[in-house]
Amino acid sequence: MSTNSGNWQRNRGKKKKELRRLETEKLHKQEGEIKVAEMEQRKALSASGVLLQEAEGKLSDAIKAGNMDQKSVVHAMIKIARKQMNEATNELSTPANKRERCADKKKRHLDSSLHESPGPPTKKVKSSKPDGKQ
Repeated sequence: MSTNSGNWQRNRGKKKKELRRLETEKLHKQEGEIKVAEMEQRKALSASGVLLQEAEGKLSDAIKAGNMDQKSVVHAMIKIARKQMNEATNELSTPANKRERCADKKKRHLDSSLHESPGPPTKKVKSSKPDGKQ
C-alpha cells in the first residue's frame, strides 16, 4: 500500500512540475506578445508625432505666406495627427494593462512554487517527558 501511495505522490509531483513549466512558458509567450504590441503602438505614436511636427512647420509657412488654402490643409493634417496620437495612446494602455496582469500572474505563480513543500511532510517526534519538552 505504501508503494502505491509513494508512486501516487511522485506522479502528482511530476504533474505539478509540468503544469508549472507550462504556465511559465505561457507567461513568457504572453510577455513577448505584449512587447510586440507595445512596440507597434509606440511606432504609431512616433509617426503621429512626426506628422504633427511636419504640419506645424507647414502651418508656420502658410501663416507667413498668408495662404488660406494651405492653412486649411495643414489644419486637417494637425487634426489627423492628434487623432492618431490619441488612438495610439489609448491602444498603448491595453498592453500596459496586460503587462500588469501578466506580472501579477507571474508573482502568484512564483509564490505558489515557493510555498509548495519539496517532499513529503516530516513527522513530529513525540517527547517522552510529560510536559512536552525533550
